Parts: sequence; C-alpha cells; structure tokens
Amino acid sequence: MLIHRSFAEEKKLLSPIFGFFAILWFTWLEVVLFDVRFGTDSLFERIAKLVHFGVMITFAIVGPRFDPSKHSGEHVTMRQLNLVLVVSRVVLIAQYASVMLHVRGNKKIITPLAIHIVALAIGAVLCVAFFLTFTQDTMGQAYIIWYVIIALEALTVFVVAGHWRAVSF
Repeated sequence: MLIHRSFAEEKKLLSPIFGFFAILWFTWLEVVLFDVRFGTDSLFERIAKLVHFGVMITFAIVGPRFDPSKHSGEHVTMRQLNLVLVVSRVVLIAQYASVMLHVRGNKKIITPLAIHIVALAIGAVLCVAFFLTFTQDTMGQAYIIWYVIIALEALTVFVVAGHWRAVSF
C-alpha cells in the first residue's frame, strides 16, 4: 500500500534529523578546526581526543531518540545531549587554554585564543543552565538554544580566524 504524506508531515519528520545533524556536525567542526590549527601529539591531546570520541559515541547513542517535538519521556534524552555538549565545550576550553599556556609569550595569539575560550565558556554555561531548567514541562521550543549556541561558536571561530592571521586555517 502506498502511503501518501504531505510536505508538512515530511518536514515534521525530517526537522529533528536535520537539527540533530547540525548539532553533531558543528560539534565535530569545532574539534576539527582546533586540531587543524593547534593539534599536537601529546598525552593531553590524546586524552582530549578520547573524550571527543566519547562525545561522538554518545551522539550515536542519543541520536535515535532525539526528537524535540515529542513531549513524553524525551526530556531525558535532551538533558543527556546537554551534558554531552557541556563536556565537549569544557574539553575544547582546556585545549585552547593549553595552547595559550604554550604561547603565553606571543601577545598576538593570546587575544584570539581568549575569544575562543570565552565563546566556548558562554556556550557551556548556557548548556548547563539549559540542563538545570530542562524538564518535560519546559521542553517546548527551548531546544533552539542549541542552534543559537553552535551558530555563535562557529561564527566566532571564522571571524577570529579571518581577523587574526596567527590563528587562521
């Protein structure tokens, strides 16, 4: 039997998939953009990569249950995703701070690295606040904050890289 779905139904079914993919892809992009510019082979960086790998595994676990349009039981999944995003940002903050420590004599690089750290810290704090206030009753459209966070973080990375040649790609 052929099932006919309207465009509105298809959009409703695909929206969570695109939203989740955006969160996943931009989280991956943040990690890759750090690695391209500052990646080294050290024990600290290997541990950071291990944590980032764990973040991606958690995305794979949470992904099939990601549906912000559902209001019954999905708030647990959304809270888990918040924690994963916080962990990812905290590790990136530690990585950027490590680079700052190694280049502390070069004043040209400190400012753009500090801007990255501040942007990631704001994102992490927003995710923690979202985690603490996120319940089944407050689910609604609140998850859109994730899209705002990832867009602002990506914009920060590209604007800083475009302005400061020392941290460009």
